[in-house]
Amino acid sequence: MDQRRLRRAAPIALAVTVGLGACTTGASDKPKESNQAPDVTTDVGVSGDQITLGVLADATNEYSTSVTRGGELWAAAVNEDGGICGRDVTLNVQDATADPAVAPTAYESGKSSVLGYLQLGGDAATTALAPSLATDGVLAVTDAPDSLLLAQPEVMVLGPTYDVQAINGLAWLAQQDQLTDGAIIAHVRNDSPSATNAALGVAAYAAERGLQVIDIPVGASDTDLTAAMTSAQQQGATAVVLSVSPAATTSAAIANKALGLDVPLVAGSESFSPAVLADVTATAAYTQLNFVQGFAPISASVSAAKDLASAYADAYGDDAGPGVTAGYVAGLAWQQILQEACDSKDLSRAGVQKARESVGKLDTSALSVAIDLGEPSRESVIVRTDPNSAGKLVLASEPFASDEADNYQLP
Repeated sequence: MDQRRLRRAAPIALAVTVGLGACTTGASDKPKESNQAPDVTTDVGVSGDQITLGVLADATNEYSTSVTRGGELWAAAVNEDGGICGRDVTLNVQDATADPAVAPTAYESGKSSVLGYLQLGGDAATTALAPSLATDGVLAVTDAPDSLLLAQPEVMVLGPTYDVQAINGLAWLAQQDQLTDGAIIAHVRNDSPSATNAALGVAAYAAERGLQVIDIPVGASDTDLTAAMTSAQQQGATAVVLSVSPAATTSAAIANKALGLDVPLVAGSESFSPAVLADVTATAAYTQLNFVQGFAPISASVSAAKDLASAYADAYGDDAGPGVTAGYVAGLAWQQILQEACDSKDLSRAGVQKARESVGKLDTSALSVAIDLGEPSRESVIVRTDPNSAGKLVLASEPFASDEADNYQLP
């Protein structure tokens, strides 16, 4: 067995800080009690009875949509429990589409009514909005953990970045005796910012472990990766990292089996869609896939995950996408920042920014790896598919950080 260290963190086990009620982002009928703070300073997005947060998501992207739904469930739970600072949380949801050129227009149309953003969809859109966020003093959570966004003080990147995920995914394979020093890794990737960021992690891990990397580019809209996987096989790859869409991931997994390549695969969970497991061939092919993420899957066998799964089923009725827990944790981050701002009697944008700097380590009810708003996360979990579980993903590891991730110099 590979003796390199995987620094194990606290297990994912829960005690939820807020209850999970029916999904609504409107006002709750439950009366506000001791958390009222009518004398706080406010400016944009806060009234006497409401705090409005924005959501700029890509409605065509399944992962982004699942993050949005997780945020909606958080807002519903907060409101059911009496709100924050005597106010209900309301979400202003806008579709920013997959085109980063649309995001600035959507942002300009909504910024005057929101305190900050619970979700910005995609790294390209977040990067495009970063100058406006800085000018306007608007705090935002991105659903695309690109390490290049860590330099943007108004952007909160929660959980491990794409490059750290890639490092931990490969380290996991090594720890499982599925990757040895001197091996050949193929990185099949499109030209998205997330794939480019993941490539930094693949390169860093390979350099530290003396591995060879084969870069195999594919188009962003490509859904048949047979040729890419054939290339990986012909070049002697013994593991493949996938930075592609869910449809392309399925094609790669099926080709991995059909070609007889049959090597372990690593991908981020944004590359997964639970709907693919309706296909028997895909289900069999996915046995070689190891998804890396920073959040507990909704199937985790603990009470809060079960409650979240139940609330999701009641609200939406379909299979929960892999971003639901990430969206809920984004809400928990905002909740702690808003409560800190409330305690300081300043719910203005500037007050919220100051509160963010004071929060430090988040209490995410163990729904994520350790997250500190002042330090990038080095931990990840591995999840694998299970067609019989909620969300179709189950934990394969506890939170851990590899030596290589701990040593990695973020860009």
